[in-house]
Amino acid sequence: MSCWLPAHNHCSLFVPYSASTYPKALHAVFQAIVVNKLSYASPAWWGSLLPMIGDVLEAFMRRSATLGYHEGSTLTFDSICTKTDDKLFSSITDNRHQLLHPLLPPQRQQHYSLRDRSHNLQLPTRTSSLKDNNFLIRMLYKDITFTCAFSQ
Repeated sequence: MSCWLPAHNHCSLFVPYSASTYPKALHAVFQAIVVNKLSYASPAWWGSLLPMIGDVLEAFMRRSATLGYHEGSTLTFDSICTKTDDKLFSSITDNRHQLLHPLLPPQRQQHYSLRDRSHNLQLPTRTSSLKDNNFLIRMLYKDITFTCAFSQ
């Protein structure tokens, strides 16, 4: 048995029926097995992923939609990872007993009536592009459009 089977062969091992017979069951199995395996621990590795590998994952998701394994209009790999990142960051910021909560920077003192931000934490200085791949740094700067050239 090869570990390099196409998506159709992997899913047909779990659901031996055609997509037209039980489409909801096929979508549920694809979500439960394939999507969850691909997105496992994505907050840790998604920020440092090479664009070429991200394109391969997106192509896999498009091909799976073409084969009828999921509804392709709503499910992209980028949206899955973004949703996972947001959920984890929200749980870190909202729960002070969460294991990663002590790693957050202190709250910022706001003296002005400005627009709402996604968080009320101080932004650490950006020092290198490698540090920007860190999950917490990535999420702190997520909604900020910031242009900066790093020296290499």
